Amino acid sequence: MGSSTDARDPSQKIQRPGDRPRRRKSLDTAVENHVAELAALAELMLAAAWSDGDKHAVEIVAIAEQLKEFVDAPTLPDHVSQRMERFDPERFDLAATVAQLHCETQGDKIGVLTLLARVTGADRVMHPSEVEFLDRVAIVMGLDPSTLSIDFT
Repeated sequence: MGSSTDARDPSQKIQRPGDRPRRRKSLDTAVENHVAELAALAELMLAAAWSDGDKHAVEIVAIAEQLKEFVDAPTLPDHVSQRMERFDPERFDLAATVAQLHCETQGDKIGVLTLLARVTGADRVMHPSEVEFLDRVAIVMGLDPSTLSIDFT
């Protein structure tokens, strides 16, 4: 009689799950990229909400409503919600976050700025610090803020 290993798998051809190399599905990568980009957008929107030194509930509601337009689900992906919960305005890196958005056209960039303007304008008051934040975002995106006209509503 053989060993207990031989009794379970005499051919030694059965692989245990830990023995197999992990495979990545190409669709998983595309979904992950979209989710990561949405999380970066969420952080940028939170930074806009904090740009006046305080976040207001109406701004957070505006962020959640805007982000839900990008997903085909009743709730945001867990990764996005977690990054929103962990958002720290003191540690926020504007350039790194904007780089994660992959905005290639001027229309994409204007679209992001419009979303941010709607967040900062959600409380119906545009503080100079909020305008300054929008200008900084435009500059990081390679746009000249003096040439832009953004709809805040």
